Amino acid sequence: MKIISLQLQNFRNHQLLNLDTNSKLIYIYGNNGMGKTNILESVFLISTSKSLRSEYDKDLIKHDKTFLRVKGLVEDVADKK
Repeated sequence: MKIISLQLQNFRNHQLLNLDTNSKLIYIYGNNGMGKTNILESVFLISTSKSLRSEYDKDLIKHDKTFLRVKGLVEDVADKK
């Protein structure tokens, strides 16, 4: 699976995040508490429809918000081999 784009809205501590990439390798870096693991969790969520860290979907919603959105555009790299 190759991630083409990832959009998060009210997911964990991300109010709005849009990531687009054409790269084979993606680096995620930042200070503690910036949401790096949340980005990885969102990729896991769109891949498996499960959270890495929570049993309940309501725990994924940013505090004081009523909904979340996780949208990913992926490409199946197995088809290209």
